Amino acid sequence: MRDRPERAQRWAFVALLLGATGIGFAPIFVRLADVGPVSSAFWRMALALPPLALWRLMRADGSPARRLAPPADRRSLLLIAAAGGFFAADLGFWHWSIKLTSVANATLLANLNPVFVALTGFVFLGHRFRPLFLFAMALALAGAVVLMGRSVEISAERVIGDLLGVATAMMYAGYFLSTAALRSRHDTWTVLFYSVLITALVLGPLAAASETAVVPRSPTGWLVVVALALGPMPARLPSGRRRRRAAARARRCSPTRSPRSARCRATQPSAGSARDIWSARSMHSTA
Repeated sequence: MRDRPERAQRWAFVALLLGATGIGFAPIFVRLADVGPVSSAFWRMALALPPLALWRLMRADGSPARRLAPPADRRSLLLIAAAGGFFAADLGFWHWSIKLTSVANATLLANLNPVFVALTGFVFLGHRFRPLFLFAMALALAGAVVLMGRSVEISAERVIGDLLGVATAMMYAGYFLSTAALRSRHDTWTVLFYSVLITALVLGPLAAASETAVVPRSPTGWLVVVALALGPMPARLPSGRRRRRAAARARRCSPTRSPRSARCRATQPSAGSARDIWSARSMHSTA
């Protein structure tokens, strides 16, 4: 009995490593895709939906309709729509950034999102941060610059791609703050599946209207977009322990209860917490 939680933790760690590896290869897959940047972003979301739905049907209790049911309250639906819109903009901007600038530039600039999360929380939401958190964030960003410093290239020809990289970080901050509010009321799968669905519904028409290469033209092209969609999947799906904790939080902070209650506030994720900001891409990755 005692070995079971330890074994589950080991498998969760392995899944996280596999997902991180898939995330790391994402910029390369975007470059290799034989479809346009917005189209590759669409397929990245659309092809992730069936495995997510299948995982839910295999894991959750109740009828299939109940397992896949969306949130019913208006506030959650608006937040999911906002999260999907922000993430669609995030992916669209980032995939174009990869095409118009170097992979190193696009990745480094897109990962400025914790800065925008912190700034938004400070200016608009009244969050306050400890000096240790600000120091840790600056240190992590400095480390990223050092790691990619030799690969980053600044030139006038790539300025549009670089600006799109910054816009990516800003859109991801909006996505993260939206999902942080949702996770106080709903489990990880619900937030993930329906935000991915909205993202795909936004990106599909945009890809069809703006690009000629929408559908992969070869088996290799399909393999690339499938790898782009499924590569980060192990890191996206919540572990058993995370599912139980999310379910307990959802019961305490359901739409029928006041989100300002003491029990709800005690378990509500803070958009300004260091752990939430730096682990944001484990649930929904763009890089």
